[in-house]
Amino acid sequence: MTAKGLIFWLGLSAVLLVGGVIAWSEAGLLGAFRGRNTADESATGVPPPTRVGALGRIEPGSEVLDIDAPLGDRVLRLLVQEGQKVCVGQELAYLESHDVVLAEKNEIAACLDEAKAREKTTRELGEAQIRAAELRLKTLRRLDPLRIDAQKNKLRIAEIDCRKAQDEFERAERLLANNAVAREDHQRREVEFLRQQELVKSAQIALAEMEAESALEQESAVVEIDETTASLEQGLAAIPVQSLEKKLAHVEARLQRTIIRAPISGQVLKIRTRPGERIGNGPILQLGDTDEMHAVAEVYETDIPRVRVGQSATISCPALGAPLHGAVVHVGRMIYKNDVLSVDPAADADARVIEVRIRLDEPQRVAALTNLQVDVLIDVKGDE
Repeated sequence: MTAKGLIFWLGLSAVLLVGGVIAWSEAGLLGAFRGRNTADESATGVPPPTRVGALGRIEPGSEVLDIDAPLGDRVLRLLVQEGQKVCVGQELAYLESHDVVLAEKNEIAACLDEAKAREKTTRELGEAQIRAAELRLKTLRRLDPLRIDAQKNKLRIAEIDCRKAQDEFERAERLLANNAVAREDHQRREVEFLRQQELVKSAQIALAEMEAESALEQESAVVEIDETTASLEQGLAAIPVQSLEKKLAHVEARLQRTIIRAPISGQVLKIRTRPGERIGNGPILQLGDTDEMHAVAEVYETDIPRVRVGQSATISCPALGAPLHGAVVHVGRMIYKNDVLSVDPAADADARVIEVRIRLDEPQRVAALTNLQVDVLIDVKGDE
């Protein structure tokens, strides 16, 4: 081997050796930075880093909401576009079943209106009949005692006249025994007495009939009121107002299920089902409140004891240019397998992580970058 060849191979070996050392050092530092060597640092007495690093993703503060619809239906009309701002309760889409259910609702509503009109007419007629029967009973209770009192007065007069005729007749009999009165006069007084007795009997019969008739008529008026009231209730019960109201409420609930509304105020992030397409297992669109944006960092389980709510964080990514800043607002309570994978081939692809949510100070910069992968550095200095 020539001297020139020897120099070439020595130089190449040196480059490879330096490169391997650098790669080993970077891998060791990355592992320590992401919490893989925390135990070794504690054992050696080396102070832990002042920052906790993690991979993360950008998403709305409300998280990404999947707006679902009944499986098997179709989208009839979309009322929004991707990127459009919506407010809570705003209509987003109509399903194909909407027009059919709406027609059913209108039919039931028309039947309900007719039933209510019949109910009103039946009620008014029945109440009028009840008032008439009550008026009749009231009239009987007021007038019958007057008529009875008048008849009682007639009876008392007839009894007085009868007693007078009786006195005259008895006096005529005494005079006739002494031949002091003519027989014709005696007979005339006898006939008058008999006539007055008949008048008293007639007045007594008339009074008894009047009292009995009054009692029967009043009882009849009470029965008429009861019958009219029962007939009214029966007529009203035959009109299916309540059942139609329940049917209308049921079909209204079905109709509302054919209208997709926004559960929150936010922005349409993605439309996944277009008009005419059948709805499957996935959402028809995705919605999020982009007025507040979060970075969701997947922090290693060994680093999570050092993370606190309120700590500041720096978020970086080539797509952002200048870094973003924010503060930790929530530390999760469940351990997951990491979803965000690093491009580093030496990174752990099956790490155990906890999600930490960081509210960003400039949400408008990433409002259109949901699910953007970012690097997160959480400042834990002074929070140990």
